[in-house]
Amino acid sequence: MTESKTENVEEIALMASDNLLAFVAEANFSAILDTACSKTVCGKRWLQSYVQGLSSKQCSELILEESSNKFRFGSGDPIAAVAQVKIPAVNEEVPCSITTEILELDLPLLLSKFSLKRASTCIDLEQDKDRMFVVNTPELLVKVHGTS
Repeated sequence: MTESKTENVEEIALMASDNLLAFVAEANFSAILDTACSKTVCGKRWLQSYVQGLSSKQCSELILEESSNKFRFGSGDPIAAVAQVKIPAVNEEVPCSITTEILELDLPLLLSKFSLKRASTCIDLEQDKDRMFVVNTPELLVKVHGTS
């Protein structure tokens, strides 16, 4: 996702819509590591499913704010974010939070390059593993779309 200087619209590459719905379902309660995204985004449906799986205490930690950000997927028209939300998350027992833009699209949670850098993420494509929060954190197995 790169920022268009003339319209102030984030641009996002996107797969064909036939594969997208299956991908969203497969990514339920998970995040996709997307180094091409400059901002973390998710679809409204993904967020609703995620929130349903949270405890009452975790739901009380949600922070919803307005957003004026716009995004362009491929050559389509710009799409305005509905809002921005800070959600609680846990990665291998490390509590954290994720701030994401909410879009009226069927999208999984796409973790941006910035978010991945903040989490000190290391991706090992050869071994299909990643590490986040490197201090005292074991390696995690990445589930790659269509493989494990």
